[in-house]
Amino acid sequence: INSSDFLCYGADYMISFLLYINIFFCIEKYVSKENFNLIFSFTIRLVQIQLCVIYFFGGFGKILGYDWYTGDAVWLSLNHYMNESVLNIVSKYTPKFVYQFMSIHILLIELFYPILVYFKKTRKWVIIDIIVLHVGISIMIGLHTFSLAMIILNLLAFYPNKLVTFYNYINGKICNFFNFKYNLLEK
Repeated sequence: INSSDFLCYGADYMISFLLYINIFFCIEKYVSKENFNLIFSFTIRLVQIQLCVIYFFGGFGKILGYDWYTGDAVWLSLNHYMNESVLNIVSKYTPKFVYQFMSIHILLIELFYPILVYFKKTRKWVIIDIIVLHVGISIMIGLHTFSLAMIILNLLAFYPNKLVTFYNYINGKICNFFNFKYNLLEK
């Protein structure tokens, strides 16, 4: 990921951070249950603080730029990075106010992420909004690795149990699929 300026867009830092915090999760069998609970709480809080810093300063940087108020930032991002055949379909039917709404919405959700994510009434909405934002970044701009890392970090920080449940479900489906294929090949 670090080998090209075109690919160095933050995914390398997010993956490095995921690998770093994974160390804390992997020491469960080497420490007592009480110490692991402390380490687990520390790790979750560390991820939460990291995300709050990332989103706040991302939103703060967007406030300083003039093109986020007009919608030009989203329009330029889509035009520079999006697949041309998809872009022709999307841009033909999208009015300018949609780009402006998206830009201001992204700016506000990033700027106020540290506040909104800690209120129980807004946390679920904010996390869903951030996941939709990163799915959109992945589909429209093609930053798949970055988007996946940010989605995992957000779920890990605020819904770790649901992330584990989802992981176990997907892992079980994959294992069943390959066991089925393996059994077919044996016969």
